[in-house]
Amino acid sequence: MRAIMRYIPFTTLQDLEALPEYTIECVSGDEESCGEKSGTYTEPARVEEWMRRHTQETRHQNYRRTFTDFAIMAPFELEPARVARVKA
Repeated sequence: MRAIMRYIPFTTLQDLEALPEYTIECVSGDEESCGEKSGTYTEPARVEEWMRRHTQETRHQNYRRTFTDFAIMAPFELEPARVARVKA
């Protein structure tokens, strides 16, 4: 017997229980990028401070910023406050 599947609309929500991640990479250089990286932090201020120190030390001014967050697929009719984080 075949199960009947019905379409349930979903929406993407930011997982507010998971901390976002911020990183920065120096891409300054004429022929090759510097390549120095900040490491991963959970707040943008730490990455910005790393960037300021790197610029002071090297005079490099070109950076690639990366922000990563985590998402949840939730049924559309649920309010974000009612969506519980699913743990694997």
